[in-house]
Amino acid sequence: MSDSKTDKKDKRGKRAQTDGDIVFEEETDGFGREKGDVVKKLKEELAACKKERGEYLEGWQRARADFQNYKKKTAEDVKEARTRAENALLESFFPVLDSFAMAFADKEAWEKVDEAWRRGVEHIHSQLRSVLDDCGVEETGKEGEVFDPAFHTSVEIVETDMRERDGTIAAVLQKGYVRRGYVLRPARVKVWRASAEARENENISKHKSE
Repeated sequence: MSDSKTDKKDKRGKRAQTDGDIVFEEETDGFGREKGDVVKKLKEELAACKKERGEYLEGWQRARADFQNYKKKTAEDVKEARTRAENALLESFFPVLDSFAMAFADKEAWEKVDEAWRRGVEHIHSQLRSVLDDCGVEETGKEGEVFDPAFHTSVEIVETDMRERDGTIAAVLQKGYVRRGYVLRPARVKVWRASAEARENENISKHKSE
């Protein structure tokens, strides 16, 4: 038995170190590399794959979110464009309604028109109004309403001695129209304004009540 140490390779690729009758085996992968190094390298490769997979997943999720936002924005743009086109078409009927209003304004003259012809015109006006109603178009501007610059355009101020009328509509010169909260055309109106005397009388009344 020799005292010197010798290296041997067994059939499974394990490197054996002999020391007399005692054999020490070192774990290898069959190619002369220690298995500890192989496992470490595999773990590093696995970590790199996981990182790469996470990056791909994050990129896919971002692209998917961007596409969903694009679809939503496109749908909103299409809806807005359709609404604008519809509103433009509906606005083209307003001059026709103005003509009907002018014809009906003079009741005395209108009553003198041939009854059959008058009924026919009134029926056409009713049909047109029905179409606009179905499309969500509503009239704005009525006498006695509080003046609102969002829906009314003041073309004349009319003084009044009645303080309670102050800031309300005195007369409607041209009807306005709104659709689903959007002003298609503001009403052209005259607005009451309390006279200086009416305001002064109100102040006197307030002081007396105090």
